[in-house]
Amino acid sequence: MHTTRTGIACALCLTPTTDVVYQVLSAQSPFPQREDVQERWCPAGCDQLHPVEWKETMPLLPGDVAFLGLAAALTCYKKLSRLKSGSGRP
Repeated sequence: MHTTRTGIACALCLTPTTDVVYQVLSAQSPFPQREDVQERWCPAGCDQLHPVEWKETMPLLPGDVAFLGLAAALTCYKKLSRLKSGSGRP
């Protein structure tokens, strides 16, 4: 189930952010078993007015971490491929 709620304070303007949260529910419990923040934005527009500062100062979302892990793995693979083929420095 997706829901929208007030999140953490924006690091740039201290306005509470708006979060889209995915809640995993269970038939055995009336409470959510797990929550994942899918999206986050600042109602004051800091995420659009200052996107670089926003990305540097705000905590990463789970999807961002997965993307960064994939990018790091791809970079490592490219370096290893160049080393194996002997075509220059990593």
